[in-house]
Amino acid sequence: SVRLVQDFLELARGNTENNLETCGVLGAFL
Repeated sequence: SVRLVQDFLELARGNTENNLETCGVLGAFL
C-alpha cells in the first residue's frame, strides 16, 4: 500500500547507512 511505503521512507531518512540494503529488500517485495 502507499501508506506502507510512506512509513518506510520515513524510517529510511534516518537510516542512510543501510538505505541501499533496505531498498533492495523493499524492492524484492515489489
